[in-house]
Amino acid sequence: MSAGAAPAPATDYEVRLARTEAGLAALGQDVRDLVGAVRGIADKIDADRSSFASELSKRDKTNWALVVSIVVASMGGMAFIGSGWREPLVQRQDAIATQVAALQQAVVPRAEVTSLMTQAQRDNDLIRQRIERTEARNEKRLDRLEGMTFVPAWTATTRRRS
Repeated sequence: MSAGAAPAPATDYEVRLARTEAGLAALGQDVRDLVGAVRGIADKIDADRSSFASELSKRDKTNWALVVSIVVASMGGMAFIGSGWREPLVQRQDAIATQVAALQQAVVPRAEVTSLMTQAQRDNDLIRQRIERTEARNEKRLDRLEGMTFVPAWTATTRRRS
């Protein structure tokens, strides 16, 4: 073959194999990079842990005053928040109780109303009876006056003398 001749065309299988090998090489490099990154993070965590451990070992005792003050402050905050919903309800309940007491004083009991109504009915009956008696007396007088001939009193006395 001549020196300037092009190489023979590769088969499809060879092309696919070359691509797969190139991808595998890139994947291997990515895995090596990932392993290096994970080892770096692990070294950093280990260094932070050891510095934290040394910091804790420097502190031989716990600052209980700080812990207690934080707990007390948080409990006070929870109590304030917890009673925040209750206080308006208690105030509203007290206001309603005051209104009910005022209404109970202003409202007349049913027994008293019934007694007053009965007394008013008796009074009306007595007045009606009195009016009926007066009208009956007036009717009698009117009947008596209409039934007789009216004679003046001065004429009746003069006739008798004669």
